[in-house]
This record gives sequence, structure tokens and C-alpha cells, in this order.
Amino acid sequence: MNKYHYVYRITNTKLNKHYYGTRSSKIEPHKDIGFIYFSSSSDHNFIDDQKNNPQDYKYAIVSEFDSREEALGLEIKLHTKFNVGINTSFYNKAKQTSDKFDFDFTGYQHTEETRRKISECAKLRKGRSVSEETRAKLAHAATCRIKSQEEKDKISEKLSKANKGKPLPIATKPCKYCGKIMAQSHMSRWHGEKCKSK
Repeated sequence: MNKYHYVYRITNTKLNKHYYGTRSSKIEPHKDIGFIYFSSSSDHNFIDDQKNNPQDYKYAIVSEFDSREEALGLEIKLHTKFNVGINTSFYNKAKQTSDKFDFDFTGYQHTEETRRKISECAKLRKGRSVSEETRAKLAHAATCRIKSQEEKDKISEKLSKANKGKPLPIATKPCKYCGKIMAQSHMSRWHGEKCKSK
């Protein structure tokens, strides 16, 4: 059975708000989007509203492709062009790039959509050879990012002192594994069952 790969646009005609996405389907695109498929968005209100108020939505097939990779390529261009990650005229929460997703707000947790697309990009990259030199650099970088317990304790102490002169509540009992005692918030983060001396 043929598989269709296409880029689609969903428009809320009342709010003039859009969503760009990529889809691979065994069903012809014009019979799929808006009938069976309502986007890969993690915004359940957006999807439910499409089903409950179909008169407020317009669906467009932007382009069809022979492969998923080509479709993703156009999606990347559209996401970049409209900067969908921060553009309030779009439902998209992340902007797809060639090998990652750009989020424009700190601390945002990956949505199901993002995890799915990251997985797809990883599959596209699978098979590409990585030189030994690159592997060594990656391994070294990963090692450098690991902080020792002493460094963590120093950071904890600095954070405690920097808390606008207000000392953090100190734990009432020392860690049962290493015997250290410090601010309660740091104790629960680095000690007890998480202690490296366990």
C-alpha cells in the first residue's frame, strides 16, 4: 500500500492561528487531515476544539512528497520562516531544526510531539558514521560535565549565602551515609538515598 508524506497547515479561522506539521499516512492527505488526523500537537484543547467546532477550522495540504525526509525538510523551513516556537499566531510549541528542536523558553519539558520528532530525526541520522576523533571529543565533554561531590557542596554553600542574606533552613539530621549536614533543600537533593557514599 502506498504511503503519503505531506506537510499540512491547520488554521483556526476565528483566531487566525495556525499549526504546521508533517504527516505520513496510508490514507490520501485530503481524506486524512481534519477527518481522521487532527495534528500531533500536545495541546489537547486545540485538538478537541477541532472536533467540536469543525466550522472554525480550515485544513490545507501545503505539499506532498515521496519521502518523510523531504516533508520534514519543508516543515523545518516553514517553522524557521514563521519562528513558530515564539510566534503567538501559531499553536506549535517548538521549532523544528535539522537535528533538534529549538525551544524559546527555559525549563520547558519536551512534549509528546517533540519527543516523537526528536526520535524521527535520530532515525534519519542513524547510519551516519562518526569518526573516532568525534567520539573521543564527545566522551571528554561528557566527563567534564560531571561535578564531584566537593564541587556540588561548594555550589550548595554559595547558593545558601547568595539567598538575599536569608539562610536556608538547615537539616536537623546529618546524611546517614556521609555524615554531612547542610541546608534541607540541598540535603534532599544530594544526600540520603541519593548520596554517592551510599
